[in-house]
Amino acid sequence: MNLSNATLADLPASVARPDYDRTTLTPGIVHIGPGAFHRAHQAAYVDSILAQDPRWAISAVALNSTGVADALEPQDGLYTLALLDRETSYRVIGSITELLTAQRRDAILSRIAAPTTRLVTTTVTEKGYHLDAGGALDLDHPAIVRELTGAEPSTLSGWLVAGLAARRAAGGGAITFMSCDNLADNGHRFRRSVRDLAAARDPDLAAWIDDHVRFPSTMVDSITPATDDALRQSVRAATGLDDAWPIQREGFAQWVIEDDFAGVRPPLAAAGADTHVIFKRSGGDLAEEDACIRSLVDAGVEGLVLLPSSSEYIPPAALELVARRFPLVILDRLFDGIPVSAVCSDNLGGGRAATEHLLELGHRTIGFVGSSSHVSSSDDRRNGYIHAHATNHLPLENRAELQTIESTVPGSTDTVEDDIDKLIGFVREHPDITGYVAAEYNIALMLREACSRLGLSIPGDVSVVCFDHPDAFFDTGLFRFTHIRQAQTELGARGIALLQQQIRSALTVDKVVLPTELVLGASTAPPRG
Repeated sequence: MNLSNATLADLPASVARPDYDRTTLTPGIVHIGPGAFHRAHQAAYVDSILAQDPRWAISAVALNSTGVADALEPQDGLYTLALLDRETSYRVIGSITELLTAQRRDAILSRIAAPTTRLVTTTVTEKGYHLDAGGALDLDHPAIVRELTGAEPSTLSGWLVAGLAARRAAGGGAITFMSCDNLADNGHRFRRSVRDLAAARDPDLAAWIDDHVRFPSTMVDSITPATDDALRQSVRAATGLDDAWPIQREGFAQWVIEDDFAGVRPPLAAAGADTHVIFKRSGGDLAEEDACIRSLVDAGVEGLVLLPSSSEYIPPAALELVARRFPLVILDRLFDGIPVSAVCSDNLGGGRAATEHLLELGHRTIGFVGSSSHVSSSDDRRNGYIHAHATNHLPLENRAELQTIESTVPGSTDTVEDDIDKLIGFVREHPDITGYVAAEYNIALMLREACSRLGLSIPGDVSVVCFDHPDAFFDTGLFRFTHIRQAQTELGARGIALLQQQIRSALTVDKVVLPTELVLGASTAPPRG
């Protein structure tokens, strides 16, 4: 017998199955790309909340293949999830109630437009967003060009823009679009992909998207081995039923979602995950930062990871948490004299390594360029620059430093052009400086532009080392600076691990400093002459 609604009752008691009436479910989520990861991860989370709220069933849309629909439609959307732990357990997932493919264009657009649809999620990988090196939609991509000239949608952006146009026309109201790909700032990327296409086709639709669609960022984590014959056989032995496409994953899973929804949100905090995280952004506003902390505590969070906008000022709400011994971890900042756990990079060592690299190349007059923001990470980078001079018995003059860059500071009204002008003046006034340490990647970009406008090349005339650098796996033409790499993923992971430790057991104060690494690029060379 095959798995289906009709055979659920035949499952042995050892196999978990939907604890809700599937006939009462309403699709509230449209998911694009229902591959193995989605069915092992998000669909399993949703399955856990449907007994509490049946409005969040999934309409699964496959744009490039009919394989999932062909396998699961005869099974009424049901499939088996094997959870690989010390002992493998089996669970039938029932959250997918509709399977659509690209051949059913009108049904897909109608589902996105339906007022009952409140969330659209995707797992399509980085290439599916069709972004260029600058992070905007690649309007020259052949598929995008075809859509802009009136062709039927074929890209993710094309389908979703068409769906939003239908939703706007039908009065479907606000909706949330959520990327479930592990890309940095995936909400912003998703928004650019959708909104840029809408703006190119219909500026009024783009304005409607600004007002009615939210794009929260997420982080997902779940190891999902491929389905093979061994899995099918183990599922058959455990359930007594044939399953055309079972899924397996390790027991651990996480789904971190930024608190940025348009209207009603699914009760995912009740889904039994290992960790539920709410993101809030203060935008560098100190009062907003304090308010965010208070609102999260009032909402009942068990702990807080805080990235303060300043090292000179700690929000009163955070100080109150320290006094209460509330689980709290500070990221990328150090507050002397305050008994609070922190995870940060070795910015002092990074600043020293950046400077010593330039010294080893033969540079003797080295400048330092930073922002006006006084945070411990920036201060430590400058201190590393100073220590490297002291260690090598080289004089250091304050005139070789420019720390008035404003456009990279959250909340600043200064423009990039304002700061490029500052840098042009500084470089022009200090022709003896042949190498620079830039405290941030974006500052290095502005410094490179300033040098270019002065007729100076990097690294021919001026060498630059910066902190951090974006990954560019597909953009082989991106200029790559020599830079200090921070272990950013580990920094966040260690922060969460410290917080979980505090929540589980007695509060301890730990200061964790992660090593940095010098990565050679195309921006440094020995000085001329």
